[in-house]
Amino acid sequence: MPPYDFKIVSRESRPTVLQALEAKEHRLESLALGSMSNTEPTKDKIHIPRELIAEWAESDVDPFPDIHGLKKYAQQHKELWKKLQQKILDKDVARIIAPYPEPIVSELELEGQLKVHFNIVNLALETVRSIGRHLMIGGGRCATKGDAEADISSEPDKASFLAPTKVDPKSGVLIYCFEDLNHENATKVQNIIPGEVKLWYKFRRSFLDAGDQASELKPKDRNRMRTEAEKVFTQVYQYMNERNAAIGYIITDSELICVRRIRKERYGIRYGVIDISPSIPVSVEEGQLNAKLALFYIHVKYGILEHHKSVMLETPKPSTWRQLVNEIRAARLRNSVPTHDLDLRGRRIRREFLDLDDKMECMYEDDE
Repeated sequence: MPPYDFKIVSRESRPTVLQALEAKEHRLESLALGSMSNTEPTKDKIHIPRELIAEWAESDVDPFPDIHGLKKYAQQHKELWKKLQQKILDKDVARIIAPYPEPIVSELELEGQLKVHFNIVNLALETVRSIGRHLMIGGGRCATKGDAEADISSEPDKASFLAPTKVDPKSGVLIYCFEDLNHENATKVQNIIPGEVKLWYKFRRSFLDAGDQASELKPKDRNRMRTEAEKVFTQVYQYMNERNAAIGYIITDSELICVRRIRKERYGIRYGVIDISPSIPVSVEEGQLNAKLALFYIHVKYGILEHHKSVMLETPKPSTWRQLVNEIRAARLRNSVPTHDLDLRGRRIRREFLDLDDKMECMYEDDE
């Protein structure tokens, strides 16, 4: 919360945990850089095409909620809702006050500016820990379980994991045991909800549909924007897929986008199929859905109350991935959707993974 939003003069004037989540934060903005290119996440440079990415809010399966749906979900869980009404404690005041914005010219600087957002979400997760389990958000290196065994070299910017805490038996104070997150111990900690930090100057959700919008930009510029968006969604998908995670997110200085892997085929393909939330502002007036509320929601729902939904076993990448994506893109250039023949062809190709895929489906259903 920006320091000018409320005066800390007495316990009565302090905001509740919910108010801290709802409060408007400083507006952030990354400055123009020498390049608009994002990290290349693949060796083959073949990215998830737009056609495999759908709108989570419009899904017929567990759609992403608006602000009213989010609050309704919280109110359905009485203990959760009650905990959110608690006042911020004296010792936690410093965790919710944001520093004034500084120039943002790198992702590292952006992470520093977003710290208060994550602090507030972590405080809220700490406050509601009695509803199930205690999750917290930290750096990507805090939770690397399974990475070495699976020969995973990628590293998400953010990791969400079971908080390493204990309660002092004499004082009853909650103590964080951060030594449990060092290099060696982090290999025992599972990254449940991977996150990625990006600069809005180089990536934004609207880039995904830049090629479809009437614009004064040249076609090559629109294509470049879409390519950068597809590149970033491929990156976060890989983080999620490699870690058997169904839920993840991308956050910039302007917006949050929540991402879900889903067990559906699109154009005969399962690999790369994701749903994404609408653009959720980092800074917006109270009463509207903001990044803090949305982050808290996905952690409470998918990390605590319905945590079986946060697990989805890795989807194998087809050996014909390049060819399938090229055919989808060719159909796009013809100003049409991939044909029924392509859809059937993709289904035939996927049969090479059928036995493994059926096993994965059964294991996932058992979790539910």
